[in-house]
Amino acid sequence: MPAGWRVNAPGGVVARREAGAGLDRPSVVIRLGEGADKDARPNLAQALDARPFRGKRVRLTALLQREGGGTGTGHLWLRVDRPGGAKGFFDGMRDRPVTATAWTAAEIVGDVAPDAERIVVGAWLLGGGGSLGLAQVSLETLGDTPVPEAPRPLGPRGLRNLVAFARAYGYVRFFHPADAAEAAPWDEVARAGVRAAEGAADDADLARRLRAILGPYAPMARFLEPGQRPQPLPRPREAAQVVQWRHYGVGLSRKSVYSSTRTYTPLARKGRPGAEPVAAPCFDLGGGVRLQLPLGCYADRHRRTLPRTGPAPAPPGILPEPTWPVPAAGNAEDRATRLGAVVEVWNVIQHFYPNFDWTQVDWPAQLPRVLAQVAESPSPEAYLRSVRTLMASLQDAHGYVSPLWREVEAGPGLSLAWVGSDLAVCGVAEDLKATVHAGDVLVAVDGVPTARAVAELAPTLPASSTQGLRYLEATGLLQGPAGSVELTLRGEDGAMRTVRVQRPFRQTVPREPRPAGACVELRPGVWYVDLARLTRETVESTLQAIGGARALVLDMRGYPSFGAWQKLFAHFTDAPLQTPPFLVPVITRPDRGDLTFQREGWSIQPEAPKLEARRFFLVDARAISQAELLMDFVEHYKLGEILGEATAGVDGNVNPFLAGGLRIAWTGMKVPKHDGTPLAGVGILPTLPVARTLEGLRAGRDEVLDRALDLALGAAGPAGAGR
Repeated sequence: MPAGWRVNAPGGVVARREAGAGLDRPSVVIRLGEGADKDARPNLAQALDARPFRGKRVRLTALLQREGGGTGTGHLWLRVDRPGGAKGFFDGMRDRPVTATAWTAAEIVGDVAPDAERIVVGAWLLGGGGSLGLAQVSLETLGDTPVPEAPRPLGPRGLRNLVAFARAYGYVRFFHPADAAEAAPWDEVARAGVRAAEGAADDADLARRLRAILGPYAPMARFLEPGQRPQPLPRPREAAQVVQWRHYGVGLSRKSVYSSTRTYTPLARKGRPGAEPVAAPCFDLGGGVRLQLPLGCYADRHRRTLPRTGPAPAPPGILPEPTWPVPAAGNAEDRATRLGAVVEVWNVIQHFYPNFDWTQVDWPAQLPRVLAQVAESPSPEAYLRSVRTLMASLQDAHGYVSPLWREVEAGPGLSLAWVGSDLAVCGVAEDLKATVHAGDVLVAVDGVPTARAVAELAPTLPASSTQGLRYLEATGLLQGPAGSVELTLRGEDGAMRTVRVQRPFRQTVPREPRPAGACVELRPGVWYVDLARLTRETVESTLQAIGGARALVLDMRGYPSFGAWQKLFAHFTDAPLQTPPFLVPVITRPDRGDLTFQREGWSIQPEAPKLEARRFFLVDARAISQAELLMDFVEHYKLGEILGEATAGVDGNVNPFLAGGLRIAWTGMKVPKHDGTPLAGVGILPTLPVARTLEGLRAGRDEVLDRALDLALGAAGPAGAGR
């Protein structure tokens, strides 16, 4: 192994390979072994003293090569560590993974903070198995780091200008199919655009600036000042076909079930059917400016869009001076980067979110509010909170916003749950059991009363339902950066005490005591199966074990393994089980103006032998997305009793993307329940509600499991045998 490199290869091995195949330096292979955890991240890393690079822009380059079987993807990564555990720049190439089997150049450009202590560089293989070759690694400086633009308030005119730019940006980016627009660096356009548009003095100046910003990507677009009229769109002599965008959801990343494609249709000629001439509707941008934008383009017979030359260069002073390109991960210290991210996020949701009929949000009104808020955000954390609040307003439980500039937050070795109006401790790590007890009620966090702390947190939490929000409050309240947190607790005797606990605690702390195994016989004929721990590798042995069961307790308080539960459910039926409709939006016009849905789905085919045991499913708001699909099967096909609390209330593949140093997730399709009613806001309701109590927590009981076991024992008796 080359000197200085550190190896972390869970489930796999790392081996050196000598130069060859055109390489002039040795390379290293990170190899994920067969049968290793698909979520493992074997990686190779090297730490460098950051002092020579402080205040500099750096570029990390290497060659990466995917090898072997599996679907793992290769990623270069670079992280800047600052004092006190704070994180500076980070980019792990999540948005541009290497999947090629040929050597592929990879590059990261980032800024090193003036107080940086360490730079860590490396490569990792994410999920799916296989091997990754790494060769010819180089780190170089590109010059001084540009000073980030400082926060400042938006004036009324500046806000109008940015709203107009944001709307125009979305129309051109997603609905004008010119070659230049398809290949544009849209992150950089957003960043440069907000800087240029904000300072427009009046409507005429705003139209000129928008033309300069977006005209290179939409040469046939016209930005109309007050009083100007739309003009007919000329048809070039070389025009042979019409190209338009067709968004299946919307394609925002390479590894996605969603896609955006340009479709080509020959023009109608002399009685031959084909595309009609391109129309160019007008869109009101606000600020007194309209955009006349063709939603299709003419193309020649070689599929090159027309015209092939863009407009004249912008007049001096319109566009900001060129700066270093912003890395894909973004610079969250920079005001223009933050505002550009709001422009990107708002437009993705505005044009493609399929579930506005299931939520109460006034999305257009969110744009000026968040732009004004983010413009003067004093820190990256304040900016993060603003974008989280924006996404939380969708009431989409998939709508997470994660910062790329620091690691995921972690808790202090406790789990909490709402018990009535009390937020109580329900799980305690072993090293805290001397000072914290299950059933303790949380009164304050760092001196802030629990009710106030929850009220401060709640607007940032993505929840589709009341029960989902309460779960996120309980799981999120104690999460935070490394350090200590002071908890004021009320014990069983009513006495108050204060304890200080440390973050982070990396292990998951269970919220209730569960049987030791994923498949356990609790009583003769009564078997427990934890669907969150059931895997493809264990499902066959589980089926053999429960073949003679008279009652099954199936725990769905968590997230199931795809493929495992379907195999199990195939033995619960003698007829096919069809999914509810997965409705993927198909969009060709802005603002969801022509929104239609393409229906997708699949079925579970029955397999012998059919298991006749009575079934009791345990649920709460930890069951989300795929887990709720599982429970929708149970509810619709009456596969068993449902005990506990309602599920979270969301289903459908997420469609993540990066913007301004943030990873944004959201639900890209509409998935109702089998009966056509919304899952969002409701979830799957228990047929037998069971709530936990403080007494049960203090006694170390799992009251939901206890109730299911009582019912199962009755079902397993002579009178209740079978189904």
